[in-house]
Amino acid sequence: MTMKKCIFCLLILLFVSFAFGFVPDYWPTNGWRYDDSYDFQELEAYINRIFWKELHSLIIIKDGYVVYENYFKENGSQVSPDDLHALHSATKSINSLLVGIMIDNGYIPSEHIQVMEIFSDYIVENSSKEKYMIELRHVLENTCGFEWNEWAYSYADPRNIYNKFISSPDRVQFVLNLPIADAPGEKFVYNTGASHLVIAAIQRITGKSALEFAEENLFHPLGITEVIWPKDSQGINKGAGLNMIPKDMAKIGLLMLTEGIWEGKQLISKDWIEKSLQKMNRVSTNVYFGYHWWIYEHQNIEIISAYGYNDQRIYIIPSKSLVMVTTAAISSEFSLKLLEDYVLPSFE
Repeated sequence: MTMKKCIFCLLILLFVSFAFGFVPDYWPTNGWRYDDSYDFQELEAYINRIFWKELHSLIIIKDGYVVYENYFKENGSQVSPDDLHALHSATKSINSLLVGIMIDNGYIPSEHIQVMEIFSDYIVENSSKEKYMIELRHVLENTCGFEWNEWAYSYADPRNIYNKFISSPDRVQFVLNLPIADAPGEKFVYNTGASHLVIAAIQRITGKSALEFAEENLFHPLGITEVIWPKDSQGINKGAGLNMIPKDMAKIGLLMLTEGIWEGKQLISKDWIEKSLQKMNRVSTNVYFGYHWWIYEHQNIEIISAYGYNDQRIYIIPSKSLVMVTTAAISSEFSLKLLEDYVLPSFE
């Protein structure tokens, strides 16, 4: 290898080490520290001009410090920092972390375990060879192949398969009964029903509810003590049902930024974090999907996101040591525009 190539490789390694694996100079387990040295006048002007009525909270963490925190109104009432918010599908990214912890602790050898092996006692309709090939990783990737399209109709439309799923007496059975439309791993199809299988799998494999498992292995180590996680009629925590306060959502973001380390302990293996953030499926231009994490490319900056309905978001920008959290009631991707056009330029 030539000297130039050696230097180039070293520079790449240095970039990666600085861009990811951030270590803060304190841990916000018992509370965040603040840095008020940044100017966000343009950001606030934009929020007040455009979407302040639909934005409920906005928190920005830079280098482990809260540099911006604001709470707005929801249905005419002032939002409090201690108000729990429904994360909707942003829950799924946390579910992915729980799978990683489950593997790290030896409950299963890997994410390649077959789904029908986990649910072997279920008698399913539309049985096929392909159905028995579905692995847990396919569910995490949204490539499990079930016949499903929750984007065909509005979520308010009773024809949406999502509404049929949530009204079914046994949600796991409903999903496992679905016909197979594509070979596992072949095609990305956003599937909230299949994501519920992740939670059901955690409960079956560990013998604990997803909430109990999360509290023991994730929430309590982070200092997250107030959450609500409703259950379905079968007693399984809902796959997209977690409720959390925004500053605790930010702790999840910081944990991703540190590659799973918290207070010197590896809560989630670096290997799992890296796997989760691989661009396994291209969803659209500059938008990719990993293990229940969204990855965006913006002007050579990689943006990682947990994304829930109505713009509940946890953003992680490794190259900037930045985390941004929003809770909202916005149908568009307002927060992504806010991040790209107003927040990121503040740190150039």
